[in-house]
Amino acid sequence: MAKNVYEIVTEQLIKTMEETETLIWEQGWKLSGLPANFDRKTRPYSGFNSLVCMFQTMKNGWRVPYFLTFNQAKKHGGTVKRGEKGTILIYWKLLEKDDETRPGKKKQIPFLRYYRVWNIDQTTIEYEVPDTPEQIKIPPAEEFISNLPEEPRIGYGAPSYAPHSDTISIPKVSDMVSPERYYKSLFHELVHWTGSSSRLSREGITQAVSFGSDIYAYEELIAECGAAFCCALTGTQTEETHKTEAAYLKNWVSVLKQNPRWIIKAASEAQKAVNWMQGADQAPIPV
Repeated sequence: MAKNVYEIVTEQLIKTMEETETLIWEQGWKLSGLPANFDRKTRPYSGFNSLVCMFQTMKNGWRVPYFLTFNQAKKHGGTVKRGEKGTILIYWKLLEKDDETRPGKKKQIPFLRYYRVWNIDQTTIEYEVPDTPEQIKIPPAEEFISNLPEEPRIGYGAPSYAPHSDTISIPKVSDMVSPERYYKSLFHELVHWTGSSSRLSREGITQAVSFGSDIYAYEELIAECGAAFCCALTGTQTEETHKTEAAYLKNWVSVLKQNPRWIIKAASEAQKAVNWMQGADQAPIPV
């Protein structure tokens, strides 16, 4: 039986996560900015596409998280280097078709397909990485937090979010291994915080769920994906935060093999949360 798009893209991410453990921590590299198409750097990928490109960039140590299709590489006067494997991304939109059950009416049908892209370092295109000042490479995470649509209630304690009191607990920065780890943990809890009934109203936050249940596990996956997006967006991604993300997500390999749609849906929900934190509307976003 032919694999569907969900199975193909999930298989790619699982393979990347399984390989990341032995490759990522040997490099003195950090992600600066969200992955994007090389021709549209100011419009980063979202959802699953952002997540898988981050992991591929981490694993391979590429200089920048910019990607092109084969035809785009040709347009720039280059080509994909021999032997380089592409990264599978997804594309979806709503198609309008005649509704057989309602003459004269239209119905919308989701259309999902996948395509391949290559990092700029996988091509023969010459690209010089800009020598950006350090303060621009790593924008203050505090600025991101101070610009949230609402001011979160944050107290001291082990990292957690309590829906009943709408309160986030987090240790002091000085109590954490590093400032980057502090913000990584805080971003994780802030994504949970966006799920309250007064914000994005996610089932894993608004309902009473038991520890270890599918709903609980799914909400945790959303929060970890969202934290990865926030770290990349604010420039606080480091080898250490990559390591914790890779180790955390590797725990999901068996679950994702059984539920191939989970990673795409979780990454989409995480993207909605990050968009909300930035004040963006929640209209469907092209992946």
